[in-house]
Amino acid sequence: MGRMGVWLLVGMVGMLIPVHGQDQIPGFISIDCGAPNDYYDIELGIYYKKDEGFVDSGENRQISTLFINENKWQQSKNLRFFPNGTRNCYTLRPEQASLSNHWRYDIGSSVMYRYPQDIYDRLWSAKIYNSTIPINITWTPSLSDNNDAYRVPAEVLGTAQRATDANSSIHLSWPSNSTNKWCIYFHFAEIESLPSGQKREFTISVNGKLAETVTLEYLKPLTVASPLVSGSKINLSIKATPQSGRYPPILNAVEFFTIVELRNILTAMDDITAINDIKKRYSIYRDSWQGDLCAPRDFIWDGLECSYDNPPRIISLNLSSSQLMGDLAASLSDLLALVSLDLSGNQFTGLIPESLAKLPNLKFLNLSENNFTGSIPESLQKKIDDKQLQLRVEGNPHLCLEDSCKPKKKRNSYIIPVIAAASGSVAILLVALAIIWRCKCKNKKGHREGTIKLKNRPFSYTE
Repeated sequence: MGRMGVWLLVGMVGMLIPVHGQDQIPGFISIDCGAPNDYYDIELGIYYKKDEGFVDSGENRQISTLFINENKWQQSKNLRFFPNGTRNCYTLRPEQASLSNHWRYDIGSSVMYRYPQDIYDRLWSAKIYNSTIPINITWTPSLSDNNDAYRVPAEVLGTAQRATDANSSIHLSWPSNSTNKWCIYFHFAEIESLPSGQKREFTISVNGKLAETVTLEYLKPLTVASPLVSGSKINLSIKATPQSGRYPPILNAVEFFTIVELRNILTAMDDITAINDIKKRYSIYRDSWQGDLCAPRDFIWDGLECSYDNPPRIISLNLSSSQLMGDLAASLSDLLALVSLDLSGNQFTGLIPESLAKLPNLKFLNLSENNFTGSIPESLQKKIDDKQLQLRVEGNPHLCLEDSCKPKKKRNSYIIPVIAAASGSVAILLVALAIIWRCKCKNKKGHREGTIKLKNRPFSYTE
């Protein structure tokens, strides 16, 4: 890890990490491995973050007291030690990049520059090539007002080396693995004030092939990127054109990058988001649960199986007997490639989510030995009936498994109106009978009174 501190730099073509924080310098993040606290390095003008939160394993340690006083830099005094596990990963979230920086040189300089001169905290190593002549100027506002995408510091552009004369060239070469692909970034700025009408012009060739013709303007930065080049040896040549007159070519700074083949494609982002939500919600800690889920294949997370299409997806998740509790996370339904899901032997409660039926590829679902309540959702039951899903739910004492669970409710719904209707009919019948009975009583009373009156009535002789 070099100096025990890790700097994640934003290069000209490197990784850009969006960081937002009150004390963090916009554009990059600086991590001190093993540091107990975040701190501000006054000398460097850099805010360092402790690595807690970027890694889930390992232990913080301090270097030996025999050497701690010999280290000038605070970030060299701590480290993170990994005594356990075969997979220990720092998790960062940069934009994807495919270039790895091998060298970054400030040509003609004797001083290394980084932040604050370089706002991206790139390290520009001092480099002087043989058979060339160093030149430099005093810092000027014009160079510091450089607003191009590369933002090469004025202090770096303010030094250069030139060929000995206009007929000479600047040559750079190095051995290479023939399978490597290189990209070289040349940085120029005219730092000599030439007479009016004069200009410095030169060509850049890579492995004998012309890459670019360059014409410089006074104090105006210019960056040229070479085409990709490979071979057992890389040769670069910068040579003046006839239009340059007596002015030889110059070079202010240079960066060498190799192409990194990203053979292990990252797991699908939807799966990463879902599994990280599950990990956080249930406080799951496993040594292997760090870094990418499915890649590399030899270090896949415990309990997972993946398909290795483009991109890899989770097809099996086994969280059985993991002492998990609470409702089932909604994010489980975001693992759309799942074929098998085993959540048995935990303490899950609540209803079985109907959203699980929306997993299009799910063939096996084990929810046994938990504390689910309610009944099996109709959508899941339909998949079971259609032989599309195998479901295990035994060992859930409060889960309704009988076929009559739901139909009982339907029959009861019919019984209530029948009883109500019957009760109404009986009431009407009783009222009718009461009226008839009362009418009969009145008739009997009237007949009896008439008979009594006849008996007591006096009759005349003629009657």
